[in-house]
Amino acid sequence: MAVAFLEVHDLEPRGETFEIAYDITANPTTDFARAIAEEIDAGVRLTPEILAKLHTRFDRAHRATDVATRERSVERRASRLNTLTSDAQDITRTLGHDVTALAKQADNWPSTEDLVVRLSDAERDLSELRAEFAKLRDDVVATPGGEEDLDHDSLTRLLNRNGGGPVLDKLASEGPFILVMFGIDTLDPINARYGRAVGDNILNALATTLRQTFASSDVIRWSGNRFIVATADLSFAAARLVAEDVLSSFSARRFKLRGTGEWIGIVTASAGIAMGAPGAIDATLELARHNMQTALENGGNAAES
Repeated sequence: MAVAFLEVHDLEPRGETFEIAYDITANPTTDFARAIAEEIDAGVRLTPEILAKLHTRFDRAHRATDVATRERSVERRASRLNTLTSDAQDITRTLGHDVTALAKQADNWPSTEDLVVRLSDAERDLSELRAEFAKLRDDVVATPGGEEDLDHDSLTRLLNRNGGGPVLDKLASEGPFILVMFGIDTLDPINARYGRAVGDNILNALATTLRQTFASSDVIRWSGNRFIVATADLSFAAARLVAEDVLSSFSARRFKLRGTGEWIGIVTASAGIAMGAPGAIDATLELARHNMQTALENGGNAAES
């Protein structure tokens, strides 16, 4: 096709001219190819100089776009690093305030149980932060040129819908499977009252719980407040028990505002379980969503059908 294109315009099929013609004919939907088509429609006779000039212009624009993309990626990662560092400082500061407050509550040293609870909370929060630091580091190493990772969620680093879709398709092609959908019950009110950063931390907490509980399965952030796990390794009854363990562990968390130590209150989640049949991904997802909504309306826990 490239040679035919050059012959039509009486151009030598060699060197850079041939490479440009090949690019145009092989990728006719690019901005560069469209610009060439507009030149031809206007009655302009293509010459090696015109081809080279247009190619240079669009190549520069493409490089500029790549640079801008890399700059945005670096800025986003730098901002995330600053947030994680600030969170770590807030955790240690809050722990110090908690211990000091406990010490002032009575003449004697506070009860071992209260101190253990606060130390446990701080240790868990710092552990999650370490994991987030590690994910940020891995993200930078994996994409040195700043390319966007289209298969993973930027907040939780779980698979997103784009990356999780093929996982579900493969699982559904192999036979029956179990799909569990999770969602935080009061995320919108939390975002409205405390800000999206707090809501994001709670989303990350649920993501961490799911990742640890379903260590041998892919956890997918399907949408903003929807996480799904699909597996062929668990029976329906076993999946329900595991889902209830996740919900119980999550509701037992003591979520506090980093810095002030203000308790957010009990945060709960719900789950919906569905049995999937080969080739029935969409129907299975809808059934799991329906069951999760039913569970929420009935006061939480895991619903099935």
